[in-house]
Amino acid sequence: MKRGIIAAMLILAACGESDESAGVAGESSEPDYTTVDVPADDREALLDVMRTWSEEELDEDGGLFLASDSSAGAAANGSVVQQVAADDVSAAAESLTAFAETLESGDEQTVYLQSVPYREDELKQLAERFTEEAGNWYEHGALIDVVSSIRNHEMDVRVTSMDAVDEAAIRADLGSISFITWHEAHSNERDDANVPVEAPDYTGTVTEIDDDFFMTIDDENDVDVMDGDIMKEGEEQLPPDIMEAGDEVEVWIGGAPNMRDEAYDAAIAVHVLTDETEERLPTVDHESWSAPLEGETKVTMHPDGGEPDRAAIVHEPEPLAESLRIPGDLDPEETPFLAVVSGESGSCAVEPTEIRVFESGLAELHPDPAEGHEGCTDDYNPYTLIIPMQPDVADRIEHVQPAPVSGHSELPVEEPGTLY
Repeated sequence: MKRGIIAAMLILAACGESDESAGVAGESSEPDYTTVDVPADDREALLDVMRTWSEEELDEDGGLFLASDSSAGAAANGSVVQQVAADDVSAAAESLTAFAETLESGDEQTVYLQSVPYREDELKQLAERFTEEAGNWYEHGALIDVVSSIRNHEMDVRVTSMDAVDEAAIRADLGSISFITWHEAHSNERDDANVPVEAPDYTGTVTEIDDDFFMTIDDENDVDVMDGDIMKEGEEQLPPDIMEAGDEVEVWIGGAPNMRDEAYDAAIAVHVLTDETEERLPTVDHESWSAPLEGETKVTMHPDGGEPDRAAIVHEPEPLAESLRIPGDLDPEETPFLAVVSGESGSCAVEPTEIRVFESGLAELHPDPAEGHEGCTDDYNPYTLIIPMQPDVADRIEHVQPAPVSGHSELPVEEPGTLY
C-alpha cells in the first residue's frame, strides 16, 4: 500500500501560479479527483487526521496542500488535496476510508485525492538533473533556473532561448516532457559586477518596498525582488533588505510566473544606482566556505522564555542539548556548533539546506531552491538549528543571515554563546 503514494507536506497559502508561458512543451489537462469524506469537525481537524494517516500509511514527502484560487478541477479554493503517485488512486481511497471508519466526529470533511505521475522527490531529482545536463539538453549558459511545483505538479524551466534547447534529447532521456513548461527570459551573460549586459526591463525610483520584498518602481511597476541578484556600488549578491524607498534601480525580470504573487514580476537581478553609502550589512563579495547542511539538529519545541532571532558559537554542547531537551547528546567531537535561533513560516515550512560563509564574517543560510519561499505567510514559528562547524570556519562567523522567511534578517553572533 505504501509504495508510490505521496505523504503529507502542508502548503497553506495560495501561490498565485499562472498557466501562461513562453513555449509549452506539453499541455496539462484539468485534474480529476476522487473524494473521500472523513470525520472531522473542521478543516484544521481534517489536516490533523491526514497527517496521522500519512504517518501510518504513506512513506514519501510532499503532496498535501490546500487548493488555491487558481487550482483546476473540482477542488474549490481551500479544499484539502492529497496527491497520489499512481494511475489509480483507489487503493489510497480504500485505505483512507478504512482509517476514517475508526474516527468519531459529529461532522465530515471532504478530501480530494489526485493522481499524479511523479512523487515530489522525483520532481526534485529531475530539477537537479537539469543543472547537470548542460551541453546535452541545452547549450551551455542557456539555463537560468528550474522550479518544480507540487500544487500544479509541473516543472517551470526558464532558459535564455528555446533555440538553445534540445527538446528531442530531453524527451529521449526522460520519455516524456509533458510536465515541463518552458519560459524564455533574459540572457545569463553578466559583466564583472554580475550586472546583466542586456538593457534592464525597468529603470526608476523605488517608491515602496515592504518587509516581504515586494517593490514598486515609480508607483507603477510591481516587482518581487526576494530571489533576485542584488548589486550595489561594485558589491554583488547582497540581501534584498539593503534597498529602501528612494533608491534608483535597474531591474531585470524573468519570464516564468511569479510563484509568490502573480501580480508581481519576478526579478532576476536588481542594480542599485544610488550613491548612498550607508552600510546595512558588511560586504559579502568573497565566499570562503560553503556546504550543504548535513548532520544538523533542528529543535522546534522551545523551553519557556526562549528568545528567537539570535545566534551563538557553542563550544559546550551538553548544556545546550539539555536546555533544548534534545534526546541524546550532541557529539562533542563535532564542536564547535553554530546555533541559530530563527523562525519559519508555518504555512510553507521553508528550511535552510545550505550554509555559506564569507570573508566579511557573514554566514548565509539558504533555503531549498526547489521549494523557495513562495506562498509563505507572515506567521512566525521559532526553531533552533544546530550546525556542526569546522573550528576555523566558526571563528570567522560574526553574524548570520538566515533563510529569508517572513522578513527576518541579520542575527548577531555571541561567542562563546549559551542560548538558554
